Amino acid sequence: MSVEVKKELQLEIAHVLFMDIVGYSKLLIDEQRASLNALNQIVRGAEEFRNAEGAGRLIKIPTGDGMALVFYKSPEEPVECALEISRALKTHPNLPLRMGVHSGPVSGVIDVNERANVAGAGINMAQRVMDCGDTGHILLSKHVAEDLEQCGHWQSLLHDLGECEVKHGVHVHIVNLYTEELGNPEVPEKFRKISEDDIAAPRQRLAVLPLVNDDSSPEYEYLGDGIAEGIIDILSQSRRLQVIARTTAFRYRQSDIDLRELGRELNVDAIFTGRLSRRESEVSIKAELVDVHDGTQLWGQRLKWDLNKAFNIEESICRDIADKLRVRFTAQQQLHASKVLTKNTEAYHLYLKGRYHWNKRTEAGLRRAVTLLKASLDMDPAFARAWAGLADCYTVLGCWGFDAPHDSYPKAKAAAEEAIALDDNIAEAHASLAVTRKDYEWDWAGAEREYRRALELNPSYALGRHWYGEYLACVGKHIEAIKQLEQACELDPLSPIVAAALGRHGYYFARNFDRAYEQLQKVIRSDPEFWVGHNFLGWVYTMKGQWPKAVEEFTIAQQLDQNAETLVGLAYVLGMSGNVSKARDTLAELNKLRQKHYVQPVNIALAHTALGEKDEAFAWLAKACEEHAQWLSEIKVDPAFDPLRSDARFADLLKRVGFSPDHKEAESENARPQAP
Repeated sequence: MSVEVKKELQLEIAHVLFMDIVGYSKLLIDEQRASLNALNQIVRGAEEFRNAEGAGRLIKIPTGDGMALVFYKSPEEPVECALEISRALKTHPNLPLRMGVHSGPVSGVIDVNERANVAGAGINMAQRVMDCGDTGHILLSKHVAEDLEQCGHWQSLLHDLGECEVKHGVHVHIVNLYTEELGNPEVPEKFRKISEDDIAAPRQRLAVLPLVNDDSSPEYEYLGDGIAEGIIDILSQSRRLQVIARTTAFRYRQSDIDLRELGRELNVDAIFTGRLSRRESEVSIKAELVDVHDGTQLWGQRLKWDLNKAFNIEESICRDIADKLRVRFTAQQQLHASKVLTKNTEAYHLYLKGRYHWNKRTEAGLRRAVTLLKASLDMDPAFARAWAGLADCYTVLGCWGFDAPHDSYPKAKAAAEEAIALDDNIAEAHASLAVTRKDYEWDWAGAEREYRRALELNPSYALGRHWYGEYLACVGKHIEAIKQLEQACELDPLSPIVAAALGRHGYYFARNFDRAYEQLQKVIRSDPEFWVGHNFLGWVYTMKGQWPKAVEEFTIAQQLDQNAETLVGLAYVLGMSGNVSKARDTLAELNKLRQKHYVQPVNIALAHTALGEKDEAFAWLAKACEEHAQWLSEIKVDPAFDPLRSDARFADLLKRVGFSPDHKEAESENARPQAP
């Protein structure tokens, strides 16, 4: 062995791309040879491969069923090469390949042919990373992903999978890299087992109450709410925790509440509570976590915070709570939690105020929230959570008919996409984007991807489960819809709108009118002033043919809140029961209301449907298509449209909204339609 060769064999940090052909050993000899030849041609054709080889900074190591490529310039080289190979594989569907990338030490060795070669931990780990994947996956070690995250254009392509055990009990942290066209977005088989084990483990239920403001000044109530909501957001990401939604938890603001009694009422294991006091710009927080079973304090802490400085106080509190509850977060969740929301203090406080008004869920509150969130973004245009908050506002303004679809949904989509571009790990942004895909664009597959992403990021996101349940109902997946809505009710047990959605979107759309009746009766008993509950119950009575009771419920709903939704129900039942004169009077009121502000054409179409005026009904439905009216998303499953379903124009309408008129979903025994 020459001295020259020895000098070349020094320890270096290299960037390794390891790849193999999945199922290679099962192929015949001729098939193996053909597969390797095809792979070699694809790899040699990659620009990154040619550039590195031309510069003399590439080592190629055949491995029998694949190869390892060792780059030396930067970790982007093997990743770019992997994407090129993935693109080329689209023309080779019979070549199942998986790839893994890791940066680590390699050193020279002399092989049996007395040739210089390389080996070392960098190559071994790249192979272990690859072994965690299935066909099409481009997996990266966490180390490589962290290096790539320094360049903004990679961030949206990196999806943390957590840890996986490989050979010899070694644990490696894996990140999946994929684009809309390249790579494999599915969770690898090895990680599915991990996820199943995690979900199967006992879940601890937790409630986070708003911080009590000792200042007694309503001006700073938003601060205690904002901190508590931030804690809910972070802790909700863990699959080992089930965190009660803020709309339920925040009903308990009083400082003298019995936590053990509240724990029994909410069926939780522990409750977070705290007090906030302010002296000039300094805020002092006294927080504790209490075991509601025996009343003992699990954790307690005093914190101080300067209002004039940006500080992620929620992350500090959540880290301590997670440690005490023995809850692990993935590295990606830890990174998301530790991110400073914004370095601009004024932008942060405007954001908290905006969220405070958004949570009121009134038209005035939503519009005030939009103003505050826009002001926050003027201070810091890169504030991802403020963009997500703005998306939520525009989404609800559209959903609840406060704005016309073309005024609200495009703004919601733009804000959500901006939030996701800045931080892909915000569940709220994905959920709001899903709503625009469903209600405005009728992109059903795209909506489901976004809903799933939102719940993957935050399994305890009650509003996300509520919206996803409504989506599943609209596409006819009634069993799954009921399951999601029931989970939303568990997470937000005091929310009347979630409970009402289970009655309407869960049972009513599945045509189980008796279960819908039972559920909506519960809603009304718990909140007799909730007009939505009376309105939904009116539709149930209508489908059961109980006209007087339907008129009574719609009338109560109208007295509580006179709007288009209450009027259309009354017009429909009057028309169906043969009271044509009163039905026309109510329809006239609907048309007058449309002259003042936005009223969905679907509502007017339903009134004409009940009167047997099909031509007028279809004319208004055509107008609804032009406007992309939200209620069209329910047209496949809403029993109110049954009088129109036999008309050929209805099949055309379903196609326009993205549905196949011949497609029918399987239903369980307890979700079969009942005749009115």
